[in-house]
Amino acid sequence: MNIQDILAKLQAPHEKLPYEVLKAAIADREQIIPELLQLIEWAQGEQDYLWENPDYLGHIYAMYLLAQFREKLAYPLIIEFFSSFDDEDEPTDNLGRILASVCGGDDSLIKGLIENEKAYKYARGEAIGALVSLVTCGEKTREEVLAYFQALFREKIKREPSNHIVWNYLIRHSTALYPEEVYEDIKQVYADKLAESWIISLEHVESQLALGKERVLKRLSGKYSLIDDVIASLKSGIYSFKTEEDEQVSKTLFELTLNTGDLPRDALTKAIALREPVTPRLLKFLESQEEHADEMRGKENLMLHIYALYLLAQFREQRAYPIIVNFFSLPGDISVETTGDVVTEGLHRILASVYDGDDTPLKGLIEDANVNEHVRSAALKSFVVLVVCEKKSRKEIMAYFQSLFKGKLEKPSPPVWTSLVNCSADLYPEEVYEDIQQVYADGLVEGIEIDEVQKNYALGKKKALKKLNTNPQYTLIKETIKEMQNWACFKKQKEAPRFSELRTGPKIGRNDPCSCGSGKKYKKCCGA
Repeated sequence: MNIQDILAKLQAPHEKLPYEVLKAAIADREQIIPELLQLIEWAQGEQDYLWENPDYLGHIYAMYLLAQFREKLAYPLIIEFFSSFDDEDEPTDNLGRILASVCGGDDSLIKGLIENEKAYKYARGEAIGALVSLVTCGEKTREEVLAYFQALFREKIKREPSNHIVWNYLIRHSTALYPEEVYEDIKQVYADKLAESWIISLEHVESQLALGKERVLKRLSGKYSLIDDVIASLKSGIYSFKTEEDEQVSKTLFELTLNTGDLPRDALTKAIALREPVTPRLLKFLESQEEHADEMRGKENLMLHIYALYLLAQFREQRAYPIIVNFFSLPGDISVETTGDVVTEGLHRILASVYDGDDTPLKGLIEDANVNEHVRSAALKSFVVLVVCEKKSRKEIMAYFQSLFKGKLEKPSPPVWTSLVNCSADLYPEEVYEDIQQVYADGLVEGIEIDEVQKNYALGKKKALKKLNTNPQYTLIKETIKEMQNWACFKKQKEAPRFSELRTGPKIGRNDPCSCGSGKKYKKCCGA
């Protein structure tokens, strides 16, 4: 495919993402760069044409490609385009990442776009996000960018309700950087009614502050990376390329969003049949729940995150392992309040089912005193499951348990100590029997008498381990539907509210930012 063919096909309407054309453009990088720059320059003077031909995306492809190429000559052209363009339908998804990819560390034009009151408001908001991307890639420091954000809060953005889109973006991107330095400024914006709390609330900002700087900043690399893969970035950013399969996945996941009183067998069966395209969506959804867990409290009808846990466990999806561990490592009771009995009934089997061979995350859950005690207990039990399914040796796990008895586990924490005793007893406790006697003497065990431990000990190792291998609570997740079919929440209850009825804020316009916090327009996100 020669350069002219590539350019012609990039500018032609497409029902599907033109993978082969984009790959050809990447392969001919040096030759095609000048042509792509001309495409953007041409688009600046053709607003009427772009408005009349919404399927034309040649200039958008050019921006993404030049971002992957780190082409600095594209920087002023893209800034100029979005400084003058005022069509609300112009795609701005990933614009912040694009700008950060082409600016070469020079943020002057980005700041100019942010402060340009005449520029397209969504583009100004994305430009704010570009500065966070520059922090992520090491071009700017967090402190430097937050100092600039503080200047935006205090003087550089007009304090008018018409700027609510820009204020919403500024709060969201400040929160991503851990907003302790600008917290008072954010509170004042809400007090002055300049931002819309149904898009991002002050309570959400405060919940992120409560999580601590280290945890919040860990998310940056995923959400604010530079453009390294044009095709992957376009698939996540432009929603006009949904295939029939994508639509099936969306419909299936929508049917799994709420508990209506019946187990959604058909939707779960469909999700399992669509395993390959469903899996990335489930992973992405679960990853987002860690940030928004505090907002899920009290919304007992929300179920997609629960189905995601079990489906990914059934799929043996190891990419889910760090995501699930990260969610359940939330401090306090947040993870328990948003997943209910899953923590005590199934989390240990879920963790073992997605285990990727690295013990460190599980041990981190067990030894972190800030993590909920029932989550820590589930992590202990997951090691027993891993022994039963022969992914870990009994000798190795008993050595770890012994280290917990000898000092790695803080005192007091009765539920965790009780779980440690139970797990040790089930694995046959000969190596730690004296340690178990000591924790009983110290009053650290609840709900299980030492007689039960002694009874298992008296069986002898061979019989005790045979008994362990037939214990259903120490098996991997095999079939999601069978796992859930007898849950009490599916014993027909009053009809759950429709998804649209859960909204507590005003009606979302098609061109408003989606309330899920993605930063995309509603029509290109949850309203797609």
